[in-house]
Amino acid sequence: MRQAGISVILVLLTGPVLRAGIGPHNTIVVVNADSFASRAVANEYVLRRNIPACNIVALRLNRLRDFEQAGVEEFRKLVLIPVLDAIRARGLADQIDCIAYSSDIPYAAHVGGDVGAQKLPLLITPVASLNGLTFLYQKVLAKDTGYLKLDANRYAQRVIDHPRQSFTPAEEEKVGRAGALAREKKWAEAALALSEVANAYPSAYEVLYDLACSLAQGGKGDEAMAALTKAVDAGFWNAGLMQDDDDLNAVKPRQDFKDLVRRIKPPPIAICEHLTSFGGIMVEGGGQTPISAFIRAGAGGSSGTVTEPYAVQAKLPTPFIHVYYAQGATLAEAFCQSLAGPYQLLIIGDPLCRPWARIPTVSVSGIAPEGVVKGTVPLKATAKPNDPPAARFELFVDGRRQAACPRGGS
Repeated sequence: MRQAGISVILVLLTGPVLRAGIGPHNTIVVVNADSFASRAVANEYVLRRNIPACNIVALRLNRLRDFEQAGVEEFRKLVLIPVLDAIRARGLADQIDCIAYSSDIPYAAHVGGDVGAQKLPLLITPVASLNGLTFLYQKVLAKDTGYLKLDANRYAQRVIDHPRQSFTPAEEEKVGRAGALAREKKWAEAALALSEVANAYPSAYEVLYDLACSLAQGGKGDEAMAALTKAVDAGFWNAGLMQDDDDLNAVKPRQDFKDLVRRIKPPPIAICEHLTSFGGIMVEGGGQTPISAFIRAGAGGSSGTVTEPYAVQAKLPTPFIHVYYAQGATLAEAFCQSLAGPYQLLIIGDPLCRPWARIPTVSVSGIAPEGVVKGTVPLKATAKPNDPPAARFELFVDGRRQAACPRGGS
C-alpha cells in the first residue's frame, strides 16, 4: 500500500578524498525555544537545507542569566546534555556528525568551575566557545580540562608546524588531502576510550567528536536569515589574502599563504576572516569588528576567539582551511581539519556550505516514484559521475538512517 508522507533518501559516502561531505541528515539544529530570533533563524535554515524534522532540538533557556555567556556547568546542564540526550533518544547517534546552533544560545562559557584550583598556563585563558565545547563534548561531560589543550583535536592535519618549509610532490598530495569524516574510521585516535566515556556519561559514548557551528550571533534575526540564504545558495565569494607588514607579530601565526595560493588558482574563498584576536566576542563594545559582520556581508562562514587568545597558532585555523574547502569539504569539515586546539574559537556560518563539492547524482532501481509496493523490496543504487567511486550507499526514511550497503550491493 502507498504510505503518504514518507520521504526516502539515498545518499552515498565516498572514499578517502572528500567530495560530497556531510548533509542535512547528519546535522542537528538546536534552537532556543524562548527566543523569537532563534526560532526564526532555525526555521529558515531548516527550510533552506531540508533538515529532517527529527533533527531539530528545542531548548528552554529562559533560566539562563543571559543568552550570550554562561558558566560551564550551566552549559552542560541546559545545552550540551539535553542535545546529546535528544540525539540518543531519537535513535540518531549513528548518523549525526554535526550540531548547528541557532542564535540566542550562549556563544561562550567560563570554565573556571572545571579548572578549580589548577594553575593554567598564561596562554590557556579559561573562556571557551559554544562549538569548541561541543566538538570536545566527551571531555567536557567528564569535567576533564584536557579540552583546553592545544592539541585536543587529533583529527586536525598538522601540515604547517614549520611554516617556512617547502613540500616535495609526494608531500603535496599528503598535505592537500581532505580526508573524509567517514564514520568507520572516525576518531580512532580520540583521547578517551569508549569504556571511560560510557562510565562518565552513558548516553554519549557512540561518537567521540561532533562538528559544531553557530548559525548566527550578534545580529537581528532577519539579518542572519538573509546571510544564511546566501550561504545556502553557495555562491562563489572572492577574497583577498592580505599581509599587514606593520603588525607581523599579530598576523604571523596565520600569515603563511604562499603554499595556499599555489594550491588554489584562482582563489574564490567563502570563508572570510580578518586575522585579528577576539572577533568572537559577540557583545556590544567587544573591542574588535565581530565576525558576524562578515556573515552579514555575504561570507559563508567566519571565526574568531571568544577572548584574547594571544598569538597561538593552535587556537586558530591554519591557512590550509581554504585548501580543504576548495577540495569539496563542507565549511564545518574544513575548520575541523585545520584547527588543533578548538576550545576557544567561535565559528559562525552555514556548516553545510560546500560550493566546491562534486556531488554525484544517485539513481535507484527497484522502485518508482509514487509507486505502490509491498513485502520486501530490494533497492540498488548507482552514482554518476563515479569519480571517486562510492564506498557505500545509505538509506534514510523520514530522516532516519535505516540501512547501508557497499557499492554494487542492494
